[in-house]
Amino acid sequence: MSPAPPRPPWPALAIGGAVMGYAVVGAWRDLGADFGGWALWVVGADLAHDAIVAPLACLLGALVARVVPAGLARAHVQAGLVGGAAVLAVVWVPLRGWGGNAGNATIRPLDYTSATITALALVWAVVALSALVAAVRSRRVRPARSVP
Repeated sequence: MSPAPPRPPWPALAIGGAVMGYAVVGAWRDLGADFGGWALWVVGADLAHDAIVAPLACLLGALVARVVPAGLARAHVQAGLVGGAAVLAVVWVPLRGWGGNAGNATIRPLDYTSATITALALVWAVVALSALVAAVRSRRVRPARSVP
């Protein structure tokens, strides 16, 4: 039986284009004269991602592939790196101290340095526990050798 031919991407492109168009029109209406600055920021953020973040992620992935043995260990390290990157993406602005008002304690109510360290420790503790469970399960699943 042959696989089904690939579906054309047009429905997804049409839906995605409509959603993006709706967002741009909404931003245009809400921002008015500030729309140009917003558009410049969006394009700049996209270019910064493509020029800095994506190449660094590729280099880190190549390093992990070279250093960590293939199999479950590599998958767990990759999961930990993705989880850690997500934590850092969320806390980057408050960790740097940007976007707050020093006179208003409710803007940044946490100690983001210790919260970040705690969150990263939790991510890596879950990764270590998951790796340990996977290692124990893989030893239990192996069939015993038969003795002739």
